[in-house]
Amino acid sequence: MNRLVTFGCSHTAGSGLEFKEQSWTHVLSEKLGLSLVNTAIRGNSIKSICYTFNNFKFQPNDTVIICWAVASRYAVIYEDNILNILPNCTLLVNKSGNVLHNNTKVLQKHIQYYHHYYDKYDSKASAEIFIKFTDYYSKLNNINLIHTFNDDNTKLFELQNKVIDKPFYSTYFKNSPLSPDGVHVGKEANVDWAEYLYSKIRGRIVLI
Repeated sequence: MNRLVTFGCSHTAGSGLEFKEQSWTHVLSEKLGLSLVNTAIRGNSIKSICYTFNNFKFQPNDTVIICWAVASRYAVIYEDNILNILPNCTLLVNKSGNVLHNNTKVLQKHIQYYHHYYDKYDSKASAEIFIKFTDYYSKLNNINLIHTFNDDNTKLFELQNKVIDKPFYSTYFKNSPLSPDGVHVGKEANVDWAEYLYSKIRGRIVLI
């Protein structure tokens, strides 16, 4: 069976939902009749998504959707791990999506980025570089990529691949029921988003 391969942060991973099957990725894969490979992890950053995408083993008929994280997140890529750091400095997340609450030494080392180096313009410029590189890489390697975004502020430039202009999180957060954790959007928003994506991409999928 052909695959739907998804990349993103917690909103793509299905964090906060009672069941993973309620996530937009699962709903969309079932509507398209594709098996799901979801690489998303909570706390993911644009830099980490780009790196994971670049090292993923795609198959010829994969349909690929990236739901890009917010630009303000930061990542350090090590040989055997990736650490994603959120702007409020309360979470340090490794490449498996595990939150390193108790690793004070590692946390103190990496939050120095926000204390001394973070700049909003630099963050957006870096995001544009990573997203445009991913876009170019996918075209160069004939990867059927669709870009989506979580907020209105991330996508501020032209891309070669298809872009879904309607953002996921900022569209539903204030207007739909939240998930049980009170942070992420609930199952209703996930179903509606999957329906919206399906209406936008159903004519572009090769089914075998």
